[in-house]
Amino acid sequence: MSGHIDHAIRVTAETTDRRCVWPARQEAGAVTSAAYPPMGARFRLSARFHLPRSRCAPACQIVI
Repeated sequence: MSGHIDHAIRVTAETTDRRCVWPARQEAGAVTSAAYPPMGARFRLSARFHLPRSRCAPACQIVI
C-alpha cells in the first residue's frame, strides 16, 4: 500500500539442497547439490537489474 517494502519476503523453492544456512535448522532438502539453494538462503537482485515497467504489474514492480 505504501509503495515500498522494508522487510524480507519469504520464498520457497521446489527443490532445495540438504545444507542449511544459519540460523535455518530445517533439514528438508531433497538433494545434495550446489545447483540448488540451501534452506535459509537469502537472495538479492543486483542494483543493475532492470525490468521494463511494461513487463510486470505495479505490485510486482514494488517487489522487484
